[in-house]
Amino acid sequence: MGNQRFIAAKASQMSRQEWNDVVLKAEEGTFFHSYDWSKVLTDYGTREERYEPRHIFIRNHETSELVGILPLLFTAKHRLVSLPYGDYGGPCISPNVNRAEVLEVIFNEVERIAQKEAKIIFIKSPPQDYLQWLSLHGYIKTPENYTFILPTQRETLDSLWEKFHRGPKQCVRRAKKKGIAVEEAFQQDLIKEYYGIYVENMKRLGASIRPISFFETLWNLLAERRLMKLFLATYQGEYIAGVIAFPWKNTLHLYANASLEEFRDSGSNYIVCYAAVEWAFRNKFDVDFGLSPLDKNSGLYQFKERWGGASKLLFSASKNYMGATDRLSMWALKNVLSKHLPRRVKKLVRALRS
Repeated sequence: MGNQRFIAAKASQMSRQEWNDVVLKAEEGTFFHSYDWSKVLTDYGTREERYEPRHIFIRNHETSELVGILPLLFTAKHRLVSLPYGDYGGPCISPNVNRAEVLEVIFNEVERIAQKEAKIIFIKSPPQDYLQWLSLHGYIKTPENYTFILPTQRETLDSLWEKFHRGPKQCVRRAKKKGIAVEEAFQQDLIKEYYGIYVENMKRLGASIRPISFFETLWNLLAERRLMKLFLATYQGEYIAGVIAFPWKNTLHLYANASLEEFRDSGSNYIVCYAAVEWAFRNKFDVDFGLSPLDKNSGLYQFKERWGGASKLLFSASKNYMGATDRLSMWALKNVLSKHLPRRVKKLVRALRS
């Protein structure tokens, strides 16, 4: 049952500050582990009937200190996910405790929840040492995505520029020459301008489109706390490209870059990302370009690779369960079969039911 020094705590006893303190201290803590991202998901999910929180919190029984968090959402498809719509998930554990002990208590709680209601647990991009632990405890490790990390804090703008491949340089120059400018959005109504670009971009890619309520929730919960940036490219008074970014700890995480098709050849999608890189440099943040597919020939992979960041392969960890819904389905199937099968088979079915 795990080490009794560490016990599960109730979510109702958790404050935003206490939660975020653990994430800020933990080396593996990202913006997507934060209280604020989970608040976005639960507020949005409550309205859209998509997600319910199943977050797990672990305290040191002797000191009452919060030492571990697993942000976890239960989806309509009976999945436990850490974390939906995010690039990273998994546990965050304070650096001053034994990780293996806390992991054991966290995943004992996961087992308890999963056996009641889940078909699968899916953890996005946990760090390698957690992946190793999970692999030893029945989780399947699967390569999912790449990301690219561009360090800026020991650079100058000129040295960063030299790291870029030829494509971004040419596109940024072309955009500036054409008169495309970039501004940071400070008004909520600009979310609608961004959303129009986003929708056209996703339709062109044939990808699923998130409702505007998701982006409005991002703005309402994050912008005032300075946890969200929105950079918009403009041309002759029209908004033509945009990128959302989340500053957290020492990393600016780029999220949902989009541009209008008619302006792609003008470098609009490059100049808006370059503005985000400039902001990161001036404010002493490294840049995480977000998820790219495993296919290195894909346009998205090549777009992000060209900024000169170091590639990083990200894995998921997943585990299937015989959840409550499966057990009910199996019970119903056995009842149906028992009514229609010959007597000899019915005996076998009764044995299965016992």
